[in-house]
Amino acid sequence: MLQNFNELGLSEEYVQILEQQQITQPTPIQSQAIPALLQGHNIMGLAATGSGKTLAYGLPMLENVDAFSTETQALVLCPTRELANQVNTEIKKFTRVTNGLFTTPVYGGESMERQIKLLKQGSQIVIGTPGRIIDHLKRNTLKVENLKYIVLDEADEMLSMGFEEDIRLILDYVKSSPQIALFSATMSKQIRQISNQYLGKYELIEVAKSAANKPDITQHYLDVHPEDKSEVVLRLINFYGFERAIAFCNTKLGVDKLVQQLAEKGYMAEAIHGDMAQLQRTSVMRKFKNGQVPLLVATDVAARGIDVTNVEAVFNIDLPRDTEYYVHRIGRTGRAGRSGHSFALVMKSDSRQLRIIERFTGDEMTKEKIPSLQAIAYKHQSDFLQKLKEESAEEGSQQWASVVDQLEAEGFDPKQLLAYMIGKGMGAVPTSEDPLLDKMSRERERERGSFERGGDRRESRSRYESNDGGDRRPGRGRPPGTGHGIARKDTEKMVKIRFNLGRNAQIRPSDLVGAIASEAKISGKRLGYIGIEEKFSFVDVPADLASQIVKAMAGNVVRGKKVKVEMA
Repeated sequence: MLQNFNELGLSEEYVQILEQQQITQPTPIQSQAIPALLQGHNIMGLAATGSGKTLAYGLPMLENVDAFSTETQALVLCPTRELANQVNTEIKKFTRVTNGLFTTPVYGGESMERQIKLLKQGSQIVIGTPGRIIDHLKRNTLKVENLKYIVLDEADEMLSMGFEEDIRLILDYVKSSPQIALFSATMSKQIRQISNQYLGKYELIEVAKSAANKPDITQHYLDVHPEDKSEVVLRLINFYGFERAIAFCNTKLGVDKLVQQLAEKGYMAEAIHGDMAQLQRTSVMRKFKNGQVPLLVATDVAARGIDVTNVEAVFNIDLPRDTEYYVHRIGRTGRAGRSGHSFALVMKSDSRQLRIIERFTGDEMTKEKIPSLQAIAYKHQSDFLQKLKEESAEEGSQQWASVVDQLEAEGFDPKQLLAYMIGKGMGAVPTSEDPLLDKMSRERERERGSFERGGDRRESRSRYESNDGGDRRPGRGRPPGTGHGIARKDTEKMVKIRFNLGRNAQIRPSDLVGAIASEAKISGKRLGYIGIEEKFSFVDVPADLASQIVKAMAGNVVRGKKVKVEMA
């Protein structure tokens, strides 16, 4: 692997700008993509978010653009306005060394007239979202007759957002034969189809799954009640001392609610979601990047393209419905060689989704206790004392020794004075009372008491277990077709599929549900009777989804064993 940017074939001016930014060594995607693009090859780069792909395609693009021509020569497609703006900002850092070279971002939510004016003045590089790019193409305000370079940035995100038709329309619109660079975090069927159709012969560069490139993220989960989530977030921030973090909610309503709850507790957070005007979203992002706002609360769609290198933690206020969203969320921290933390605030109803996410990522989350008020106070005191020790040893502190001598001469006890100053710095130690943890403890006691008195034991048992404590097998437990603890329409036609693994492979019903839900992308609620035999298993599935499930599960692994699936 190449060790520095000088060896990649870049102009000295660009290398100097990189050095000024203290960027001296290329990332894996940069070291492979830059030489390939400089040689004129089309590429497909499989690289995770935060891997440095903007420079991987941006620097070769700048090398190939003719600043003496005002025609648009390069087009960068991005899934969101935030990412388009970010890419534009990053590339503009390098245009200052080339007179007459301009970039223009175009996306919805901004004045069309202003964008048209900038394009008419001449812009060699245009960066935008698919919808607004198409608007300009149809108006003939964006001319691409002499396009040399096209980038599809975060192509998987664009496809997941429903932009496939727009992407194809743009690529078909371009009649020249530009060099194409496609970047994606995953290799989906759609990505492969677009690559084969439009890239022709291309180089595949895959670094997304490199262990050396894997972010250093410690993943935690905490059991919480819905009404306590804002309090738990505050406690985690205070305990760990996070200065910049992102919290994710599944809905815009959830985002606004959390921001309001935190404000009521005296903590400043800002929201970002699709209902906000672009000007407002830009302002929020600027304040977050500048450190004026310590916590950004966002939806998944609004947060796509956010690239802030020093995010210390990510909070999953709601577990995402799509497991891939979880990966994208936690990928906002642990960037640029830094470590990061992710916290999932989990309710009882989230337990299965938590397991599905763990299986999907291949990483097990660590269960964490909610920090008590006392623990937070003692942590602050420890940090304060450590800081006091370090600063007292610095040069210049001795100049105040005469003041201490004077106070002592006036009858003040230096020890008492020191105790007073430490108390002022650390604050009062809270009592053992902790309303939140005391409430949770009482609830656990009630649940335990109910079970011991012979109450409804179904809540304390896995919903996949039969009444006698074993797995649900034919002839035992509930009748077929009633689902596995989840209400399902009895009118839905079900068929049976057969797995080649059973109790001899330590297969549990939850393993099958999780695997089917993850691989076939269907809700576990739609599954019916699950029977575990010694050497095989049966699962009742909706008839209209049976072939999809069989196909999706073929060749997959469950509990370390390769599975074969067929219609029973």
